[in-house]
Amino acid sequence: MRDDVASGSSDAQARLRVAGAWAGKLEVPLDTWTVANLRVEIARLAGFGADSINMICAGRILKDDAAGGGVRSLREVGIADDSKILLTRSGVQQAAAVNSEKQRADRLARIK
Repeated sequence: MRDDVASGSSDAQARLRVAGAWAGKLEVPLDTWTVANLRVEIARLAGFGADSINMICAGRILKDDAAGGGVRSLREVGIADDSKILLTRSGVQQAAAVNSEKQRADRLARIK
């Protein structure tokens, strides 16, 4: 098991445990970081592309954008100190399909 620690800003740091395709521990500010920040940091540490990973916490798939287009902090999406994040990798074709669907949803949201 690889045990790396990443640090963000000077906010109170919370420890997160990551398991699955990559395993390690992170210290991140829950009040200022978003799911997108967490995805980029885990991808950087794991050496994966940010678009090729999925994250699950407490039985929920963590998505970069909140419903309604708002950006929410990790704490607001339900992540707490000592939470465990399950990391899975998606295949290139699956990642392309997900990105295509996300772009389509973004276009539809702009039209509304």
